[in-house]
Amino acid sequence: MNKPNKILLGILSFVPLALALVIIVFVINMVFNSNNPLSLYVFSDFVPIIIIGVLASMCSVGLLIYYIIDLTRERSMADGEKIMWILLFLFAPVIAYPVYFFIRVYTQSLDNKGPTLFI
Repeated sequence: MNKPNKILLGILSFVPLALALVIIVFVINMVFNSNNPLSLYVFSDFVPIIIIGVLASMCSVGLLIYYIIDLTRERSMADGEKIMWILLFLFAPVIAYPVYFFIRVYTQSLDNKGPTLFI
């Protein structure tokens, strides 16, 4: 994978974490700055949260597919370690994506062919 694609993948690896933090800030802001919590307009405050959640989910699923393909093509990794990474991707993706990027993808040489999802 060439360097611009690695940079793009690194940015995408942090997107679910960043969007999760944005959702937390939105919810905290809604709780503490709501004048009338029983109002029907409270639900209109959820629209940005839903949009951000959908974006984070789409990014997370795309990264999950990409990283599992990358794991299956990795021959130097033991099967137990592959299973560990897959479990981390499934149960703690917000943390696992950036960690896997820095440990496995960023440190790969530019000659090593990874999944060719980027052109």
